[in-house]
Amino acid sequence: MNLKKIIGLLLIAFVIFYVLSFPEESSQIIKSTVGALGDAAGNFATFVKSIFA
Repeated sequence: MNLKKIIGLLLIAFVIFYVLSFPEESSQIIKSTVGALGDAAGNFATFVKSIFA
């Protein structure tokens, strides 16, 4: 197994451990991340509209 695959598996294991250990904090992180991605997508759409307007 190469090092990249081992690090990836360890990262996945850590994420699963964190979600199971701290479910409320994990949900807050997901909510804020999705909100930030939504805001970024909206801002990008506005930018593209302004280019072609």
